[in-house]
Amino acid sequence: MPSLKFGKLKLAKGGREWLSLLLSLLLAFFIWSVHNLSLDYSVYLQYHLSVKSNMEGRAMESESEDLLILRVKATGFYIIQHRFLRNSEIIVTLDPKFLHGVENDPNGFVVYPDEIKDKIVSELGNDASIEYFTTESLAYQFPRINCKKVPLAARLQIDYKSQYMPSGKIFLRPDSVLVYGQDKYISNIDSISTDVISRSGVKRSFQGMAKIISPRGVRLSQDQVYYKQDVDRFIEKSIDVPLKVENVPSGKELLPLPSKVTLTFRQSFNSKKNYNVEDFEYVVDYLDFQNSIDSKVVPKEGAIPDDIYSISMNPMFVEAVYIDKK
Repeated sequence: MPSLKFGKLKLAKGGREWLSLLLSLLLAFFIWSVHNLSLDYSVYLQYHLSVKSNMEGRAMESESEDLLILRVKATGFYIIQHRFLRNSEIIVTLDPKFLHGVENDPNGFVVYPDEIKDKIVSELGNDASIEYFTTESLAYQFPRINCKKVPLAARLQIDYKSQYMPSGKIFLRPDSVLVYGQDKYISNIDSISTDVISRSGVKRSFQGMAKIISPRGVRLSQDQVYYKQDVDRFIEKSIDVPLKVENVPSGKELLPLPSKVTLTFRQSFNSKKNYNVEDFEYVVDYLDFQNSIDSKVVPKEGAIPDDIYSISMNPMFVEAVYIDKK
């Protein structure tokens, strides 16, 4: 019995040693594999290159039937990912200047990979660097479709802090988009709106990206827009301005009642300018009096300073008294 127990212990010890050896070999193989896959290799790779471009009146995207073949220096990890995970499509957005027209083919265009190398490099990522392109050019088809350019309109929901306001219109880049689709869908579209741009307690200029809302049945040249709104602190002042009259025929007179209006305006808190009556001009037009059915006329803005943010007038209407001197 003692010899049997000793034999079992010897076998158990031998099994553990073999298991330890196997695990060591596996670990060594793993480390060797990671090391080799992290090294750079020069290889030929091929991709399907799709191109997007905003050419007015044409389709936005096309894929070449030819393959983009290039020699790259890449890590083993990248090469395995490309070859075994089928990561073989690149999509680039190009300025129309990179699309060269084809003679005798109104819808045909050619792209030269060397001209858009930076775009392709960006898509390949940091694990691969291009040595050279084997493919010299790729052919694409961008057929004509219904399209029109319309302005963008920002939908704002802005709550400004007390004594703060926008110092101008919101800036959008781009300020318009191309709308693609059937004529029945795009013919009645005059503008495209952004998603609601919302802020609260605003006391300084702000900017960001807003989603563009696409109407049903159409496609847009892009889905986001950059916006910027300048904001300034203001002070409010009032001034009484006498009304002038214009276009009164000879021998006649038009008297506005009251003869003055009160203008309430806002200017920048940091502005040192003190405005006076001579800086403003409001007029009553005799032609407006002629077209009025109750002798009430809205004074027209003649001239106001350029850096005034907003202005309101009281009263909004004046009574015009007509006098014939003949």
